[in-house]
Amino acid sequence: MPIQELTEVQQIVQELCLMNNKFMNKVFENNIPAAELLLRIILKNDKIKVKEVKVQNFIQNLYGHSAQMDILA
Repeated sequence: MPIQELTEVQQIVQELCLMNNKFMNKVFENNIPAAELLLRIILKNDKIKVKEVKVQNFIQNLYGHSAQMDILA
């Protein structure tokens, strides 16, 4: 890979963050350790155990607003 292309790829990677929906989906898709670590950090609880992870999970509610979950763990 030419140096010029590598620099472009590195620049794209540096701009990625978990707020980017496509990147977040790839990071957490079936990745129990990553979801567990994120929840432990956010909730300040190192005893959290994650059993299953789903990304972009849609929860329908017949009586009100439905919701689309970025991550369901």
